[in-house]
Amino acid sequence: MNDLPLLKFFEKSGGMNMEFPINTGILESGDQILTIKVYPLKDNNTILPNSYFSLELNKKIDAWSFTNKREIILKIPDMIVPKEGLPYWEFQTKFSVYVPYQLTGWKNSESIENTENIKKELNIAYEKIINAIEKKDNSAFRLLVKNKIFEESVSLYEKQDDEITPFPEEKILPFTNCEIRFYGNGKLARLEDNNGESCLKSEIIKNGKSVIYTYPLFYHKPKNSSELEIIR
Repeated sequence: MNDLPLLKFFEKSGGMNMEFPINTGILESGDQILTIKVYPLKDNNTILPNSYFSLELNKKIDAWSFTNKREIILKIPDMIVPKEGLPYWEFQTKFSVYVPYQLTGWKNSESIENTENIKKELNIAYEKIINAIEKKDNSAFRLLVKNKIFEESVSLYEKQDDEITPFPEEKILPFTNCEIRFYGNGKLARLEDNNGESCLKSEIIKNGKSVIYTYPLFYHKPKNSSELEIIR
């Protein structure tokens, strides 16, 4: 949504049918750009002819209404795959929407895509959040993610929770096969792995089993700032 990845699904087989909120990618009312990218299943070179993809955008009358009543605001055309298959399918459209909030986000942020020292700056930014996690420093952690928490809470109509949740026993995993990816029209960046996921992951032991948790963070550089900050 507006060049911010909101949902990725890269499993080897099968599909899914789900609802997912897109508000965190909408900063204010007006025109929005939705982009959908469909790739072949892993270990396949093409999207198979019998593949199917559909998507519908709708809104509730009230954010906390749990009925199935929805107003459809956009339905994309079905993906058509010829008998020889497709190497890739992409659809982009513009639609207008009203939201009862206005967020700064990365609208006024610096363009960082061509920053000469972006790798070094990202490494420094990641070191700060990793240090807070490893030291279980809740105050430092919340300070680093405060803008992300605030804006996401506003966009999802949630009450901000000031209660500090203790860190679980977790171990930060090494960054493997990571590269810098830019979003937000060159104003957002993060390190991603081969599956397009954030490289910042930790291992948590729950009931004797290893569980991998991903920190889905995006960095930006506010105007007139010299440091990267977490915004999503």
